[in-house]
Amino acid sequence: MENESSYFCYNNIMKKNVFFILLGCTACIVCIFFVVRFSAPSTEKLKRLEEQCAELEEIIEEQKRQIAELKDNCNRFATDPEFVERQARKNHRIRPGEVEFIFDAPKSAGE
Repeated sequence: MENESSYFCYNNIMKKNVFFILLGCTACIVCIFFVVRFSAPSTEKLKRLEEQCAELEEIIEEQKRQIAELKDNCNRFATDPEFVERQARKNHRIRPGEVEFIFDAPKSAGE
């Protein structure tokens, strides 16, 4: 009888252990599902943000080049009188007493 009682007790313990093992495995599977399910949108959002960051870095580099060019022009205006003269003539500026002549471009045969 004692042997049968210990077998019954051992059998109940094993059933409880199997139950908790299955419960733990199920909980792990559910957790993994939620992690995968809710991390996918975050991954896509991260990818979009990285693309936007790359685009903004390109814009920043272009603006840095423009700033360098403007600083160079500013320096040339301050130090190079020939550059100032060329820019003034290009924008139809004349010195006092000068006369400016502007000619129309010849019309092509199709006009």
